[in-house]
Amino acid sequence: MEADLSAQGADELKAPAATLCAMFDHAVSTAPERVALRHLGAVLTYRELGRAVEALAQRLAAMVVPGEILALVLPNSIEFCIAYFAALKALAAPALLNPLYPAAQLSPLLQEATARAVLCMPATRDMVAGLTADLGIPGVVCLGQDITVPKLVAAAGTPVGRRAATPADPAALLFSGGTTGLPKTIEHTHGRLVTAVRCAEYIWPTRTDGEVFLPIAPFSHIYGFVQGLLVPLSARGKTVIPERFQPEHIVELLARCHVTFFCGGPPAIYAGVLAARNLASADLSAIRACGAGGAPFPVELMERWRRATGLQIYEGYGMSEMAPISGATALTGVRPGSVGKPVPGNDVQIVDLETGLRVLSPGEKGELRVRGPHMMTGYRNRPEETAQTIRDGFDKHYSLFRLTSALAKQRFEQGAWGEVRGASTGRIQMYDRRVAEAVTLLRERFPTALRDESIWPEIKIAYIGLLHEHRQPECAETFYNSVACRVLDQRYYRNEYIFWRSAISTEHLDGDDPTYRCYYPSQDGIRSTIREALMSFGLAKPFEDLDRDLRFLVHALREHFPGKWRMHPNFQIQVLSSLFFRNKAAYVVGRAINGNDDFPFAVPLLKADDGSIYVDALLLKPENIGRVFSLARAPPR
Repeated sequence: MEADLSAQGADELKAPAATLCAMFDHAVSTAPERVALRHLGAVLTYRELGRAVEALAQRLAAMVVPGEILALVLPNSIEFCIAYFAALKALAAPALLNPLYPAAQLSPLLQEATARAVLCMPATRDMVAGLTADLGIPGVVCLGQDITVPKLVAAAGTPVGRRAATPADPAALLFSGGTTGLPKTIEHTHGRLVTAVRCAEYIWPTRTDGEVFLPIAPFSHIYGFVQGLLVPLSARGKTVIPERFQPEHIVELLARCHVTFFCGGPPAIYAGVLAARNLASADLSAIRACGAGGAPFPVELMERWRRATGLQIYEGYGMSEMAPISGATALTGVRPGSVGKPVPGNDVQIVDLETGLRVLSPGEKGELRVRGPHMMTGYRNRPEETAQTIRDGFDKHYSLFRLTSALAKQRFEQGAWGEVRGASTGRIQMYDRRVAEAVTLLRERFPTALRDESIWPEIKIAYIGLLHEHRQPECAETFYNSVACRVLDQRYYRNEYIFWRSAISTEHLDGDDPTYRCYYPSQDGIRSTIREALMSFGLAKPFEDLDRDLRFLVHALREHFPGKWRMHPNFQIQVLSSLFFRNKAAYVVGRAINGNDDFPFAVPLLKADDGSIYVDALLLKPENIGRVFSLARAPPR
């Protein structure tokens, strides 16, 4: 179902756009003389912004190929806006990094992002130069020194010469430690970020003429990025970028620039502005919307702001992986302490803390589980988590297969042949379905795995680590190969990232139950031994005439081994602990060892008309036994 994201209260709907580049081009072409950006006394119109972006995109295209990562270690500035959209025009994937981070914090992020080049400002040039040298990143451009905004605006604005961006192209990489504390690279595409903008405009509508924004949150943060960079572009509005967060300076800009949309952010921003000495005398009558997000907002602070300014704060909720998720709007009203209602199209559930899978009833406490059309495409470069996803897929397949197989005995005993046919068909399809599910999850969560073959050796190594104590490592390796080959979709495969021989020894594995049972006929006699083996399966239905069947089996053995057959001291019969069910038969499968001789056998059991069980035959020839296990045998119709 397509969500209705029509702007609430805005004077007109925004022009449709499938990519951020299309949104940018629309603003430049339809509002060329409007002021787009104001910062530190500098002013840039949309026409000038468009020229600067094209000029820088030309330079960046010589440094990166489409799809490579371009790190932006830039503060909120005109340079940031130019660099971001220039990266999109060059079809690079911009990684947004906070320039206030120290080198020790930036280094793992740059390494995680696998950046090909870095854009910085003079204040961070030395630190960035040292990091890129250590990490082997070949390209660095210092905006403000290597090239300036006036020179970019004055350059001949010619298209970069690359194909147009598509909705599926990466448009931003953000970073989140999540619950692990380790940096994760979050990928957002053009199409999903366009939807995120529409969601933001749904909860906090903007006009397409005369809107003036003042952002506070860093553009490298999801809130500052969407609300301070992308939404103003969609509205073709003016963005006033503060020099710094100093309360009196913020109030002065709000009044002098006639700001209509104060992007605000977390509670600390509003608390700081409330403490400004010039707040009481400032004319804030142009402001019509105050947004908040990034942290829970105290009700008392919201009320203080309303009393001091006469303005209502509208709180929203989101995360780096997906924003916004919900928001308080002028239509829904403000409920103090609430982040509003979910944006249309978002699926929000409260689930249990233990498993994160059980949906709770109203009033129960748990954690949020969300999804929506603007959710991240996935985490990049996560070999351990990619490997875990594949193994989880195999474990699901194996548990379902075991469950289906466990019911085979019951179906045989009851003569439920219709269910037997359904189960046979289901088992054939089960494997392919689980593989397809795993592939779909990888495509959703780890898009890099689809595009970058080079990370699969790491995924394979991580997968091997997950199989050391696994009960079915060889089958799990086969499942991995099926998924990898489907994801990579190639005609040939390298040994480095698939299993061409088993990597895990199974000799040390101890099963919960013995795989087979051993019987020694020299002690109890051949007939008693066969009786004990047949009765060990605990079939619910009785044998029609077990003594008759035993006579037939012994007779068949003597016919197969004519003459005097001497029992050696090691004579034993090994029988698999489980029956093998195929069509309307249950097979006892095993082998006999006598001296140096080793021969397999299979004994098919069938059901009589009255429901009792009888032995149908004794299969001793390998070719006959092979037919039982052949995949060419179709289920009965």
